[in-house]
Amino acid sequence: MADTIEPARDAAIEGLARDLKINRDEAERWCVAWEQFARRRGGVGSRYFWDAGRGWIDAQRAMGKVLASAKRQPDQVVKKSRAAVAAVRRVDQAS
Repeated sequence: MADTIEPARDAAIEGLARDLKINRDEAERWCVAWEQFARRRGGVGSRYFWDAGRGWIDAQRAMGKVLASAKRQPDQVVKKSRAAVAAVRRVDQAS
């Protein structure tokens, strides 16, 4: 089964890019997001893994979810003087 994982993943990425008319990098980011979600939920290893993944990706996109660009720098939560207030600021290279 291990020898079929990468070809199945590549086929899922290519199919997603083709069907949704998105570039391959964005399709791969969606697949990574699915893999992380499934790993947290214990859904890895099913023979229908990528079919379920496509359903999950379609549902996320239908709800308006957007993935961050791969080139985007990470955000950091910075607590203000009041504990209940937190602001997100972009972490730059200087800090």
